[in-house]
Amino acid sequence: MVQANTLKALSMNRPLRVLSWAGAWGEALRDGVSRPFQDTTNVMVEAMPHVGLRLPNDLHRALEAHGEPPVDVVWCNTSPALRAAKLGWCEPLEGVPVLGELAERARLPQLDGWPIAQTYIVHYVLVYRRRLYEVPPDSWRVLERADHAGRIVLYPGGNGFYPVAQVMSGGLLSTIPHNMEACWTTVRRIVPQLGARSYSISLHEVIRRGDLDLCYRALPNVLAFQKDGLDVDWTAPQEGIADTTDAMWVPRGLAPDVLACARAYIWFALSAAVQERWCKLLGAVPLNRNARERNMAFERARMPVDPDDLEGVLYVPEDVKATYEPEWEATFESLCEHGRGAL
Repeated sequence: MVQANTLKALSMNRPLRVLSWAGAWGEALRDGVSRPFQDTTNVMVEAMPHVGLRLPNDLHRALEAHGEPPVDVVWCNTSPALRAAKLGWCEPLEGVPVLGELAERARLPQLDGWPIAQTYIVHYVLVYRRRLYEVPPDSWRVLERADHAGRIVLYPGGNGFYPVAQVMSGGLLSTIPHNMEACWTTVRRIVPQLGARSYSISLHEVIRRGDLDLCYRALPNVLAFQKDGLDVDWTAPQEGIADTTDAMWVPRGLAPDVLACARAYIWFALSAAVQERWCKLLGAVPLNRNARERNMAFERARMPVDPDDLEGVLYVPEDVKATYEPEWEATFESLCEHGRGAL
């Protein structure tokens, strides 16, 4: 972790602006990282909320134009973070021992140094309405049941679903990304099952109305559904579960005092004690090896607790996702539109 005297020496004449998701994600960041950072440093932190996995347009435009970025710390999925790093948009994060505490999976060999820092691992699980299943469904094939037609929700673009779709039609993970016909065969087969593709911020009322039977969702969102008292539960099917990581990075173009605070915020977020608190609130696996505590959700069957444990994980490397996800999203949406047109 950053030394205490270094944190105490930080100073800014305005709040540190941190790009954040809303809902349970933003609450976990606020309570797990931002407020403790404020208490330690007296540097105020302002969350800059957005929706989705792409970088906000104003940030993208500022970085392309080499202008002043509208945020000081970017918290986003690793795929756009990797793309930003390869474009030279990130300030280096080296210089603190905490980077040496991170799990092997946190190291991205295709990058020089640490332009970005992965923060934790999030797992995608199968969500189901409790009243429909006294016994949790044990296979992803339940998504194909005709009685769920029009009542299954995936993410826009099929985000995160590709490795699950690949194995559902007998494909191999090892052939991703160069042979994904099994994935697209699955997508064609389940198009009639799908309702609107949606991010989780809009799903609470859909679930409350009873308009959703099954859902493919990141575990933190499912825990938020349950916290809100919605009639859903979740399971990790026998074929395995996919996962993803999120990352933090500092955009180019900040004043020196802001840059120092932004780096310190990320280093603080990576420290073992902060990772334990933050990831326990969120429902994620911390990437600091010294962070031992886990959310109770990881006591369930087939849920990995070690960041480098890939047992039961339908793992696709982050650099592969960063390179191919835009193409996969376009293919997914095209198949959905074509399939619906044929109904």
